[in-house]
Amino acid sequence: MRTVFYFLLLLPLSLACTLAGVVKKAAESQGPFTLTSSDSKTQLTLPGGWREEKQLNDIAVLQAAHSFEEMYIVVVRANKQDYADDITLKDFVELTRTDVIANLQEPQSTDPVATKVADYPAMEYRLDGIVDKIKIRYIYTVVERSNYYYQIITWTLPSHFDRNQTTLRQVTQSFRELKSD
Repeated sequence: MRTVFYFLLLLPLSLACTLAGVVKKAAESQGPFTLTSSDSKTQLTLPGGWREEKQLNDIAVLQAAHSFEEMYIVVVRANKQDYADDITLKDFVELTRTDVIANLQEPQSTDPVATKVADYPAMEYRLDGIVDKIKIRYIYTVVERSNYYYQIITWTLPSHFDRNQTTLRQVTQSFRELKSD
């Protein structure tokens, strides 16, 4: 009787784990897809398993997640007209970096380094911090275009970073500005 009880107790857990694996494999088998902003100005190409999100950031023009792997991305656009005429990409990065760091508990950041995203000038840094008692590791990239700065913010849990960072960087590199004002 005791064996039957344990079997019945473990059966739902086993089925739930199996179902989660099946759902994850089905989502990832969908293949890459293009996510375009509602104003058709920007896009990302996302691998299978990712889904468009609407609740990650109130001002993001693009946002998506791969929930099973704890990977997230948001793209925030800042109009250059709203900043001093002499602001540089480096200045903008330092300005926004200071704001982001101020909103984290126990922040730690690498120095920003120059890079390119789709041949666009960009700067990238890694940022660790705690949000609502959860440790987060970000890859924060700022892309400069003629009329806008785009903040491409990806994140995952520190325990997932080694396996997720390549995908997060690929998704960042897929960013494209389709139209500019």
